[in-house]
Amino acid sequence: MKFILRILISATFLACAVSCSGCFKSADHQPVVTAEHEPIAVEVRNGVIFADFGKVWFGNIRLVANKENKGTSLKIRMGEKRGADGLVDRNPPGTVRYHEFTATVTGTLTPVLPELDQRSVTAIKNGAMPFRFVEIEGWKGPLPAKALLLQSITSAHFKDIGKVQFSNWNGFDQDLNALMNLGAHTMAATSFMGLFIDGDRERIPYESDGYINQLGWHFVAGDTNVPRATLENLLKKPTWPTEWMTHLIFIAWEDYTYSADLEYLRHNYNRLKDFTLVEFIEKNGLVSTKNKETAKAFVVKTKADYIEDIVDWPPGERDGHEMTTYNTVVNAFTYSGLSTMAKIASELGIESDTKYYTELAEALKKAMSEQLINPNTGLYVDGLGATHTSAHTLFIPLAFKLVPKEHIPGTLTALKKRIQHHNGGFPCSVYAAQYLLQALFENGEDDAALKLILNTTERGWMNMLKKHEATITHEAWDPKFKENIDWNHAWGSAFLNIIPKYLIGISPTSPGWKEVFINPSRNLKGTAQVTVPTPKGVVHLSIDSKSKTITSSSNVNFSSNMSGWKILKTQ
Repeated sequence: MKFILRILISATFLACAVSCSGCFKSADHQPVVTAEHEPIAVEVRNGVIFADFGKVWFGNIRLVANKENKGTSLKIRMGEKRGADGLVDRNPPGTVRYHEFTATVTGTLTPVLPELDQRSVTAIKNGAMPFRFVEIEGWKGPLPAKALLLQSITSAHFKDIGKVQFSNWNGFDQDLNALMNLGAHTMAATSFMGLFIDGDRERIPYESDGYINQLGWHFVAGDTNVPRATLENLLKKPTWPTEWMTHLIFIAWEDYTYSADLEYLRHNYNRLKDFTLVEFIEKNGLVSTKNKETAKAFVVKTKADYIEDIVDWPPGERDGHEMTTYNTVVNAFTYSGLSTMAKIASELGIESDTKYYTELAEALKKAMSEQLINPNTGLYVDGLGATHTSAHTLFIPLAFKLVPKEHIPGTLTALKKRIQHHNGGFPCSVYAAQYLLQALFENGEDDAALKLILNTTERGWMNMLKKHEATITHEAWDPKFKENIDWNHAWGSAFLNIIPKYLIGISPTSPGWKEVFINPSRNLKGTAQVTVPTPKGVVHLSIDSKSKTITSSSNVNFSSNMSGWKILKTQ
């Protein structure tokens, strides 16, 4: 009953989605598969059987009664979180899951889960919820082997290929390996609907979530089917945040970067034009979404729910950002979207559009530099007329190469002060961590980036792993930062693409991974075994930081710009 009440409360946050379209449904889902898992540990406490399946999966249980227990009334509890008493937490935070029911088992039981757990789930009977722990009260005698199984659902396209395994790094290797395992399981477990969703509470795709999910998915699974299904759903029915609109362009470009599929890029090109936000560029050269008529026309054109600037989510993660009419973060994302559209048009050979989007992007960059940078400090402010500079106003322009060269050192200094203000933890949400880490690594601050990745404050991934036993990334750093938090949000997995790209230093030099660039971070220590799925085949690397040697058994071409690293090829 407690869980049902919790769901009803959380449903108030979803009034728009529920009233407009009910439960999210789409014919564009990719196929899913089921699997059965035995508990990794079973114990009896005060007559109650407690089973731990080791990881959270989306699914249901299958309980088979033996002769002694047929017709026995059982009280069964399922949940994501372990309580302080070591059993299933009956009152977890936010919308972290707990479900309790009574059943009489006469044969095989697959319980009917709450109605919200049956959203878009047909692969297994009676719905799917995220859970790891199960209690059975009233069972007579020991629990036979395979009497209790967890039935999970994952995408049929998921393959656990991409790996980074660190060794001999003074303890850092253990934490980094735990993170990579967390990321890989996040990709698998959250794929249960056949496309990328934002978590259990809403179970719908969002643009920013989809982009970060795509980056991690490409690294682990090497698949384009699920990201494309997500993009196609969102192009038909986008959500609402202004900055999320440009993420549709990012997803399309990442697909091309990974696959080199020019025809798929061409197929979506005209629809992508709708999300460039060009209609919001005003006479002063800056972007504002505050004109109601322009916003209304945009919603009609795109079929978005509505449009509203977001910066970060929840609002408490904005580091005090002033939400002005001409918002620096919104302008930065618009610039990046326009720049990416110029690259897309160039690849498609549409010269007029390449020129158009390039000129728009450069004009916006100039307007931002002239109007949004404080001439006294050399730092961007949060928006036109603002006096405050949030961490986001520092790292997002940095990530998008909008900070003038002469102002980069001062911007980095200010950014590190914002990090220190949060005791060395992230000054932003798990979503925005993507752009913060990108900004640091791309501006030579590898040490600061690595410290953030491994920070042990309540604002970091170690908090999820060590305090909360996370096996899927959470929606926020800690329940205290989001009152309706769920514990199954792939948008919290930025490290999964950041570590291979920046710490290992591997990326394609051209679309489709025709040639591979690898230049490990100067902060990489010890050794690393790396596996990366690409359209040209799986890349296998063995990296030794002491000898600066990279051994490869892969038939791929490596870029010659290796900064002193030696490549040894083996058969």
